[in-house]
Amino acid sequence: MALLSSPTVPLTQDAPLQDLLERARCLFWQSLVVECPLEQLYPDARVFHPERGTGLHWRGDFLNAEGLPSWLPLARNDSETLANAFQRALLREDSQRRDATAHQALHAQQSHYDTEFRVRLATGELRWLHEEVHIQPLAAGHWRLTGICTDITSLRSTSTQLVRLIQEGGVLLWEGHAYRQPDSSLVWHKAFQEETVSRQQFPLPGEPTTYARDFFLARSEDDQQRCTANMQAALEQGLKHFSQQFQVTLRDGTVSWFTENVHIEPQRDGVWQLSGVCHEITALKSYEANIRQLVGSIRCLLGSVIIERKPIPHDDPFQQKLAAYQGMTETGEFYEFINYTVLEEEAVRRWIPIAWASPSLTGRQLFLARLPEDQMRTINDMVRTIQNGEKRCLSEYRIRLASGELRWMRDQMELTVESANRWRMSGFTIDITQEKQDQERLHYQAHHDMLTGLPNRLAFQETLEQWRQSEQGASLMILDLDNFKHINDNVGHPVGDAVLIEVARRLERCVHDGLVARLGGDEFTIVLPGMPPFEALQAQADQIAEALAAPLAVGQNTFAITASIGIVRGSGLTHTEYLRNADLALYEAKEQGRARSAFYTQTLQQSAHERFELESALRLALETDQLTLWYQPLIDLETGTLLSLEGLARWTHPTLGSISPTRFIPIAEQSGLIAPLGRKLFTVACAQLARWQRTLPGLRLSVNLSGVELKSQSLTEDLAATLKRFGIAAEDITLEITESVTMTSSGGQLPLLDRLSTQGFRLAIDDFGTGYSSMAYLTQLPVQELKVDRSFVRHLDRLAHDNQEIIRAVVGLARALQLEVIAEGIETEAQQRIVHALGVQIGQGYLFARPCPAQEIEARFLRTSPPVLARAA
Repeated sequence: MALLSSPTVPLTQDAPLQDLLERARCLFWQSLVVECPLEQLYPDARVFHPERGTGLHWRGDFLNAEGLPSWLPLARNDSETLANAFQRALLREDSQRRDATAHQALHAQQSHYDTEFRVRLATGELRWLHEEVHIQPLAAGHWRLTGICTDITSLRSTSTQLVRLIQEGGVLLWEGHAYRQPDSSLVWHKAFQEETVSRQQFPLPGEPTTYARDFFLARSEDDQQRCTANMQAALEQGLKHFSQQFQVTLRDGTVSWFTENVHIEPQRDGVWQLSGVCHEITALKSYEANIRQLVGSIRCLLGSVIIERKPIPHDDPFQQKLAAYQGMTETGEFYEFINYTVLEEEAVRRWIPIAWASPSLTGRQLFLARLPEDQMRTINDMVRTIQNGEKRCLSEYRIRLASGELRWMRDQMELTVESANRWRMSGFTIDITQEKQDQERLHYQAHHDMLTGLPNRLAFQETLEQWRQSEQGASLMILDLDNFKHINDNVGHPVGDAVLIEVARRLERCVHDGLVARLGGDEFTIVLPGMPPFEALQAQADQIAEALAAPLAVGQNTFAITASIGIVRGSGLTHTEYLRNADLALYEAKEQGRARSAFYTQTLQQSAHERFELESALRLALETDQLTLWYQPLIDLETGTLLSLEGLARWTHPTLGSISPTRFIPIAEQSGLIAPLGRKLFTVACAQLARWQRTLPGLRLSVNLSGVELKSQSLTEDLAATLKRFGIAAEDITLEITESVTMTSSGGQLPLLDRLSTQGFRLAIDDFGTGYSSMAYLTQLPVQELKVDRSFVRHLDRLAHDNQEIIRAVVGLARALQLEVIAEGIETEAQQRIVHALGVQIGQGYLFARPCPAQEIEARFLRTSPPVLARAA
């Protein structure tokens, strides 16, 4: 709908009328509306009569069209009429709805219609207007429309909130008046706000009249009579307000409960202004019904007690006891608990079989059946509720039955103030014994390890924190079973679990004054109160080690269990410091060879810091090429010629200088850096071997392979890719694996070792003789070389007969398995002669050369003319 600027309908420019409209925040307009063919109208004109192909042409304007009203500052051009500015300010969807309403009214030959819409002001703000339009037919297809627009923005905001309150809160609001008629009878009427929304939210049966009448008639006859009587009584008695509840049957037959709060304000004699709020409480009523049903189906005690503040009597020991519980004997007053009332006493006596002394005083006897400490606590709960002005009191306590059994009970009481010195507490008591048992079970499960039954990490933390904060302090041991993973890997987790259970029992037998807990896996902890002398702690650790070392049989398996133990003793430590220091001591015990204990010292902290710094430096070293290989020759002991070289990792730090492999290799293994370190050094080795083989074809090189690298799924592919990159044959590379690694990995890693051997790599067992290899293991491993550990060679020239016999046995074993034997650590000519006489053909050690850079190896061993290399058969 558009009010065009053509002034065909003159409006009187009446100044008083304009002032009135301005103050009332209203706009007044008239328009002549003519039915015309669509082709004579603007292109998007709405069709009025489809059969005739006509639309509506509007011509009119606002009263005082020359200026904008101050309350409606529209965005208006200098040459633009107020009608056009108004039409442009209408929101599009509102404009379409306004046009549709007008068309529908004209088409239906209505005499008037109204609508609401929004306009956007020049400031961007939206304003709601209500428009009431009167229609005057002039001739066929001609009408004069007169409209008034009123600002309803504030009313609309309030209405929106009310609609939300009705729809979301189930709240109905009404207003009305009551009158006393000449015959002294009372009449009243009501009108609900937002009737349309109210009717949509709570649709009522029958043909609609007013919502107030329909809402009243939807009640039962009893509720109608009761509500009418309540209103009459309130008016007659001069009450300011009253409340009532009733049921309303909705259109679909469902019944809703309502509570109604009515406010009465006298206006003049015989006239009252009424207002009310109806709140739908069906869910609450359903909840109350469920509660009643629940109370009826479970054992529940209903009762009350009167509490009075009065002087302490001197002839009633029971009341004197109460005064003592309350700590009020010095004040001369106390809170007396009188008139204990219990409903259904017979049922209560059957439900709670205490040692009843008499058939009366049920409430007092129930109180006295509580444990003494619970009597005092529950009395203080009620007294504190009164003193703090609270409304509710919740108490839990234990009652001893005639059988001696303890039963947990819970009182939930509501406080009512009856006078300045008198209160009533009423409520119910239920049996919560099962709930307490469930809580205890959950607490046990939360604080105990389900496998061993020991306290778990949470219980350990709570105990340590409690003792740590006490004056006596605490001492802590952390215990880790040595090589426990071997048990799980070789005989299975069920056997491993049985071992853990037996270890837990042995630890409990050893520790009498402290807490034994399982932290997880094979890690246990022992918290001891106070700070016993170091000697006592060491004795405790030795006792534990001895108890664990006793043979432990599980089925057909017998184990000798050892453990590493870290001990910390001190005061003033935080929870975190206790754990950190104990872990450092445990690490030290493992570093010393396991199966031992170690105390925390400041030196361990410094060592840990140095390890941390060294690990950080090692990460940087891998990125900045600080790591390289030095090489040590392997010599034919018969001819003295070079057979091959072993590449050994070396690290030269820019400020710390040369760092020994014995320092950084263990750190690399513990930190997970050993895999990238191994890949990097293998690449360096292949690159160097490729350069040497250009002039010395057939030269071989040995490199070390860690246990961590053996676990890599991509090891064979990575090694093959590096060989291909540098054009190296796998047969020219020997991979050295320590005996301890082959021992722990032989089962799971045999397929990998077979693949490496199939690729062409030679495999050697390094440090042979220091582990636990057996003939069975050796026959399974696809190895070609055994390297006798240097510890067996070191003292051969000092008549070390046992070592000679060991080497002789290794040589015999190797010959039986067709393996080469290499003696490591040869430092003297005497050692060389002895190992050669024992049957060893290949040697390595300082006697021939220390590990040195590639350039020095080239100068000393590879620049012969012509170069001659011996190869072991």
